Amino acid sequence: MYYLKNALLFIFIFSMFNFYFANVNAVVLWQDPTEVVYLVNEANNGTNAWYYDGYSKNISYGISVGSYVNLTIHNMEKSIISLVIGNLTRQNIEDIETEDNLILGYYPMLGKFGFIVNNSWGEVNSEFEGLELNQSSFKTNLIDSYLGNNIEIVVVSFDVGDQQTVLIYEKDHGLLLFARTTFWGYLLEIEIQSIDGDTSYFTSQTTEVSPFGFIIISMGLLLGIMVIKKNIK
Repeated sequence: MYYLKNALLFIFIFSMFNFYFANVNAVVLWQDPTEVVYLVNEANNGTNAWYYDGYSKNISYGISVGSYVNLTIHNMEKSIISLVIGNLTRQNIEDIETEDNLILGYYPMLGKFGFIVNNSWGEVNSEFEGLELNQSSFKTNLIDSYLGNNIEIVVVSFDVGDQQTVLIYEKDHGLLLFARTTFWGYLLEIEIQSIDGDTSYFTSQTTEVSPFGFIIISMGLLLGIMVIKKNIK
C-alpha cells in the first residue's frame, strides 16, 4: 500500500507540472482577419497629428480615456491592419504607420515593433543591443497573465531623452498586449481586452503539450504502473 500511495502521488505531481507547462505554452490558432480590442487607460488631452503618405499629409485626432482601440489584422505575416482610435479610422495600412504615429517603438528601429512583431525575437534583440541604450531593456522568457492565462511575453522598454515607452508582446506571434508611451506632451497607455470578441482567448484555444512535458508524464505513468503491478503481486 505504501508503494501504491507514492506512485499515485508521483503521477499526480507530474500531471500538474505537465498541465502547467502546457498552459504556459498555449497555442494561438490565428486566422486572418482577426479583431483585437484595446482599452485606453491613459491619454493626453487635446489633439494629435496622424501623418501618412510619407509625412506629406496629416489628420488631427483625439483619444479619450476609457475609449477603445479597435484593431483588425488583415494579414499577420505582412502586418496589414485597419485601425480605429478616437475619431480616426485608417484602413488597410501597414503596421509601421501606427508604430510611427502612436510611438509604439523607437525611431532608429522603425518597422520592428508596433502592434505586430514579425521578425524573430533574436533578430530584434540583436538590433536593440546594437543601439547601446543605457536606460532601456529587452526581456524575454517572462510569464504574465493576459486574457485568462499565463503566457510567455516579451517586454521592451525605451527611456531615451523625451521618450519613455514600455511594450509587452505575446511571444509566439508578436501581438501587442500592453503599451505605455510618452513623448513630449503625447501620452498613450493601452491594454488588450479581447481577440475576436473573446475575453479569455488564450484559455479557450487548443493548448500544446511540450515534448519535454510529454516525456515526463509518460515516464511518470510508466513508473506508476510498474509500482502498482509490483504492489499487487
